[in-house]
Amino acid sequence: MIMKKDYSFQNDNKIIIKDSFKTHQVTIENITHITCDGYVCACFLKGENKPLITCKLLKFYEIELTELGFIRANRNTLVNLKHIKCIEIHDSRILTLLNGQKIQISCRKIAKIKKILGG
Repeated sequence: MIMKKDYSFQNDNKIIIKDSFKTHQVTIENITHITCDGYVCACFLKGENKPLITCKLLKFYEIELTELGFIRANRNTLVNLKHIKCIEIHDSRILTLLNGQKIQISCRKIAKIKKILGG
């Protein structure tokens, strides 16, 4: 299933991300996905090699970003719908981002993702 939707509303929206050394103002459209390991989140940005590391729960970002085109793919990952290239929903339940990153979709989230993406 190939994804094509309009997420131009993300262009003007920004979020503040604080890491241990700096405070970053990030445009929403540049966030590809956010992963979590306990109380530490890694915010992956388009065109950047290293993620921004922050000490916030993924739930915080889910509340802030769901209305701006993000969806929870599994208990550890929040994905920007704008950066989804395709999903494989039959055997593997894999979501592929435009940058080639592959993310596992949980059994509980697959129906919601299919509905949002029109599949």
